[in-house]
Amino acid sequence: HAVLAQDGRRGWALALHPARLRIMTFDALTTWIVRNAPFAAGLGPAPGYAEDANGLYAEAAAAAIVDAPADDAQWRRLLVHLHNDADQAARLVAGLLARRDQLLREVGMAGPDAVRESLLTALRDEVDSALGALARAIPADLAPELGRLARFAAGGLPPDDPLVPGLLACADCGGLPAFTPERLPWWRTLSAWLLTNGGEVRKALDRRQGFPAAGSGPGKAERVAAKQDMVALLDRLRALPGLAATLHGVATMPAPAVPGAPAWEVVEALLHVVPRAVAQLAVAFARGGEVDFSQASLAALDALGTPDAPTDLLQRLDYRLMHLLVDEFQDTSATQLELLRRLTSGWTPGEDNRTLFAVGDPMQSIYRFREAEVRLFVE
Repeated sequence: HAVLAQDGRRGWALALHPARLRIMTFDALTTWIVRNAPFAAGLGPAPGYAEDANGLYAEAAAAAIVDAPADDAQWRRLLVHLHNDADQAARLVAGLLARRDQLLREVGMAGPDAVRESLLTALRDEVDSALGALARAIPADLAPELGRLARFAAGGLPPDDPLVPGLLACADCGGLPAFTPERLPWWRTLSAWLLTNGGEVRKALDRRQGFPAAGSGPGKAERVAAKQDMVALLDRLRALPGLAATLHGVATMPAPAVPGAPAWEVVEALLHVVPRAVAQLAVAFARGGEVDFSQASLAALDALGTPDAPTDLLQRLDYRLMHLLVDEFQDTSATQLELLRRLTSGWTPGEDNRTLFAVGDPMQSIYRFREAEVRLFVE
């Protein structure tokens, strides 16, 4: 009733003239934009959409490998990392092309140093978040018992066992390492000691965890008691909701790499390789007269220009566009959000009576794989 009353006050008559509302998907919107600015979009006359672009990604990746000079250091570095398997390299690059809208936004205009710092910051944030969850999952009163049994287990293992240094370090720090990225190696030791390879709390103990058979020699009573105490500790850990999964997740996280590390060298090689494959993909699109939806979205952004350098199309839309309503906003991708930013870049909040209305349900967010970030809606 409120909507109908507003319709009457404004004289919209939307029930009689629903065509006054332009209702479309984001993909339809980007298609409309690129067709109204074919030169600015760089796609030429009305390309079609490839229902399955995987073949084009594979074609572009293969072409990039064929065109790479034999002395290209970055390609050689990538191939060495992949054991000189060109087919595997092509599959890797083709998979990255399918997500190039995300990659190009993050690394397309930045140098290696800026990309490295961005990646390290993101990785540190993820590690800190995981360690924070672990700190909340482990009761602090477990530390003394954990430290005592870790020291006992270290004494029952061969001196060269890889668990020994970490177990002794945990015992020396009171049982629980600090919840910091620098202590990830110790958390990996605890995970290997307490959990199975599948990430579940152990139910059985043997000499591989530092608890050999009690035997009959000196110290038998101590060995029996320690093993019983360890079983009781494992039972308590098993009863803590989510602890095993959280500890396993922390143990499998990579430590933030440093410049010169092998992992970073591979990333640096990909920063060199992927843009060349993207150029080959543009050739494949032009040859086939079709694009994928990512290409249309990127072309739409090119067709609009930037707030500081708007194209004629963006200025025309700024004049005509008064109200935007975005449904299912919790699944809006980063590229789509950038499109909205550009369409509304000339608006003056509170002065020109133009509105952006977002509708969504955070509990139904399902598009994280394409960078839909529900926090953008909630916050």
